[in-house]
Amino acid sequence: MPLDPCHLTPAASLNRALLAWDDSATGPATDVTANSLLSAAALGEMITRFRSILRIDSANGALADELNVCLDSPDEPIQAVAERIATSYGYRLGRLLAMLRSGDPASRAARVDWDDSYWDHWATISRVCLGGGLASGRLGELIAKSAEAVLSRSASGSSCAVAVAAYAPLLPLIGAARSVPDGAGSALVLDIGHTKVRYAMADYQDGALISLRQLTSVRAPEADTSPSAPGGALGVAKALADLVAAAFAGNARHPIPGDVIVAAIATYMDGGQPLPAPSGRYSQLRIISADLSQWLSQQVSQQLRRPVTVRLMHDGSSAARAIPADPGTAVIMLGTSLGVGYPCPGLALRPVSPALRVSAY
Repeated sequence: MPLDPCHLTPAASLNRALLAWDDSATGPATDVTANSLLSAAALGEMITRFRSILRIDSANGALADELNVCLDSPDEPIQAVAERIATSYGYRLGRLLAMLRSGDPASRAARVDWDDSYWDHWATISRVCLGGGLASGRLGELIAKSAEAVLSRSASGSSCAVAVAAYAPLLPLIGAARSVPDGAGSALVLDIGHTKVRYAMADYQDGALISLRQLTSVRAPEADTSPSAPGGALGVAKALADLVAAAFAGNARHPIPGDVIVAAIATYMDGGQPLPAPSGRYSQLRIISADLSQWLSQQVSQQLRRPVTVRLMHDGSSAARAIPADPGTAVIMLGTSLGVGYPCPGLALRPVSPALRVSAY
């Protein structure tokens, strides 16, 4: 199926992209996946190699925060090692981007689920915006600088800029907030990831997004959602409904006048239903109902005793809604795994106020 940047399917994923990689620790060059090089776990492995120098006790999910502390350390050896890790990670990202933009015959042959439309689209990309937790702070800046340097030396040329987006970790929340229908003075928006679920209250003034007030994040529901684990998917779905209802009801001090909740979720969607995918906890939730959004709406409405509509959207596409709609831009989210999205001109989205305020609730 050809690429439709505005309606992505699991084929759009960058995690399965293959790169020829020569690692002295593993021997001769072999084809490895982008996910194995650029996931949070991959960054964790890079940090672990130098943990004694960095004086990091653990690499347990706060990777960006820990590495950013090291990057700002007055201890020169610690700072130098942290910079080496950030630059090396950026080099890996740059290699991936160079491969995507060049579309060489070997890369095309290795990606049998991509037809020419995918490669043709990436050849038009002139700007890559980075988001996600791993793109925060100085770490994100060094990753972007290193990746762009690789692109400038590659056969694909230097016509592709790499930059960290404003509010990089919050792009899916901002995109969800921009997707709330007109009329609401405030709304609850979510970013349902594989590691954590982020919440925020979005406030509007004269129709524009004026503030995003973050609530405390919670751990994502964990369960075996494989077909061989009966009840696993239903348990995750019910846990998501409980999380949404609890966040909504927990803000009685600040009533939410709207009745629409927009949630970015880490799976590819077709309307209100997850698409089948070779992996991913949330894609398996399609077995719960023919329309997961509608099912969640009913569950949450019952708990709150008021009609509420839950709208689900692919998190990468939601992130792309947070930036200007330039068709020559791609958004890559750096987190638990790689996410991707492409801005789509012509969508009816809330404008973002130049005076946007982001704060803790």
